[in-house]
Amino acid sequence: TAPMLGISGGTQAILSYNYGAQRTDRIKAAEKCILKLMCVFTTVMFLLSRLIPELFVRMFTSDGEYFTFSIWAIHTVTLMIIPLGFQYVFVDGLTAMAKTKTALCLSVFRKSLYAVSTVVVPMFFSAQSAFYAEPLADIVGSVLSTTVFLLVINKHLQNREQTIIS
Repeated sequence: TAPMLGISGGTQAILSYNYGAQRTDRIKAAEKCILKLMCVFTTVMFLLSRLIPELFVRMFTSDGEYFTFSIWAIHTVTLMIIPLGFQYVFVDGLTAMAKTKTALCLSVFRKSLYAVSTVVVPMFFSAQSAFYAEPLADIVGSVLSTTVFLLVINKHLQNREQTIIS
């Protein structure tokens, strides 16, 4: 996820600059561009995890038992990597536009859901099912972040323009 942080976090300066300059048109255009870039990156990562996980696993082990399990784990943990990109873009976008509390709550929610799911899911299924905590937290967190962003951003930008005009 480090490159995902670079894509979304690295663009905060662009969003913040345009937010300060009251250029809502540029903010919206930048968010769309950042989201497209993140979708391309996460799609490539998803496809690599599906098509050639063996290359990654061979770097760390040649043991057959670990090899098979590691490929399964890669497939499982990366199930929702594409939606996770949405959360990164929107949470970092909210941070850049002075909605830090909202962004922090969304980020903490996903991480908390992951931690709780890691403990709770295996209680009802097998220990191996703990690997499903990551995609579960990713999809729920992403849907929530996307929904909040879409509900908040236009009103927030309009309020910012009205405050500056007044």
